Amino acid sequence: MTGVAVANSSSQQALIPATLRDATGATLAQMNISLPPKGHMSQVLTVLFSQAANLRGTLEFDTPANGAISALGIRATPAGAFTRFR
Repeated sequence: MTGVAVANSSSQQALIPATLRDATGATLAQMNISLPPKGHMSQVLTVLFSQAANLRGTLEFDTPANGAISALGIRATPAGAFTRFR
């Protein structure tokens, strides 16, 4: 299971484009995440993108113009091992 989080470091509302790609780089899905000033969101990847189930690929977050964001991903196994990436 993979969890993702994104935070808006700006003091302005942010609309953050997110793009899910498969291992070849092909776009599978896109969405916009709206965050309030200094707001954040965290979710299991397959809740955001059902297409990500049993898939290898990437999730891209694009920083809005004049904005600042931080993103984090955590992958965990049923045995409790985990890895983080950012």
